[in-house]
Amino acid sequence: RGIDLLLEEARHEPPSAAAPHYEAAIAAALRQGAHAPRALAICEEALDRCGTRGRLLLAFEHVSLDLGDVGTAERVYTRLIQRAIGVHGRRALAYRRARWLDRAGAARAALDAYVEACQHQASAGALLTSLERLARAQGELDCLARGLRSLAENAPHPTVRLSLLRQAATVLSSELGDPRGALELLAAEWARTFATELEPDLAREAARTAVSDRAAATDKVREMVGEIERRAA
Repeated sequence: RGIDLLLEEARHEPPSAAAPHYEAAIAAALRQGAHAPRALAICEEALDRCGTRGRLLLAFEHVSLDLGDVGTAERVYTRLIQRAIGVHGRRALAYRRARWLDRAGAARAALDAYVEACQHQASAGALLTSLERLARAQGELDCLARGLRSLAENAPHPTVRLSLLRQAATVLSSELGDPRGALELLAAEWARTFATELEPDLAREAARTAVSDRAAATDKVREMVGEIERRAA
């Protein structure tokens, strides 16, 4: 069956029923090697009309990667994320966008996309592994720190949140030379939770901060002591 006929059938169906026709049109275009760009155009049309129903997103990822079409991928993923219903849909698509860019070799864009994906994720896992790999390879450890902070904000469990914040503080202090930033980060969490687990980290970062800015370290310690007294009153 011809590609045009399959597309005509797809366009006459409601979006809920059109996906199989689009999938058949994509497969037909791919069987004709010279038609790979047309297959990609069909994928984009199908995703625009049907969303991620069926195997349309997988087909798009496969074809766009084969063609190395970063521009189309960015455009399509952005549109899908904007239209996604619910946080779970946005999480999945944000991660897939970053992973696609990573696989396509668009290292800087992939790093930025992984940082953005951290704002949607409730767990670290493969996302953090990929983010750290690219951040270290590109010498962009500030991106790693920002990603860790975002993951901490979305962490479903306090223990996981503290672990991610402590990792972010370590990157800030030990690798980016910003102990004051680490102290501010940890102190804000301590003021919110009074987590005793943070006290050794706070003492360490206060001491490191004092080396270059004793006044800032002293002010932060006084602020924390004041908070303890306020709560005890």
